[in-house]
Amino acid sequence: MAAHKPSKSTFQSSNQETKLCASCGRIFGYQKRWEKTWESVRYCSKGCRQDKFEKRDANLEESILNLLNSKQQPIDPSLLEATFDAESFKNLRERIRRAARRLVAQGKIDILQKGRVVDASSAKGPIELRLK
Repeated sequence: MAAHKPSKSTFQSSNQETKLCASCGRIFGYQKRWEKTWESVRYCSKGCRQDKFEKRDANLEESILNLLNSKQQPIDPSLLEATFDAESFKNLRERIRRAARRLVAQGKIDILQKGRVVDASSAKGPIELRLK
């Protein structure tokens, strides 16, 4: 049986520069289509480019930090949903996760799953947040 041969994209992703999306806080890598504009690329996708960081997103980040400072223990992000009007936020739960990923990138908090720190860009399912 032949050994598994890594795809070309595996090699490219390990050798290419990465950035942090200004909207969702996920890590994304260089793509050929950005060859001439890579220095100015800030968003990982068209959706993130359309759903840019706003003042209310800064308020979410501040609320996360305030709640973590007051609790002094890991929190479930759903606690924040009660403090914000869900109708004023499109996809409130996802906006909270985005704010948490940006705070992880700033080195202020950790994202946990089952008590272990996980990669903020790829965490799926229930998460908890804690101060670093």
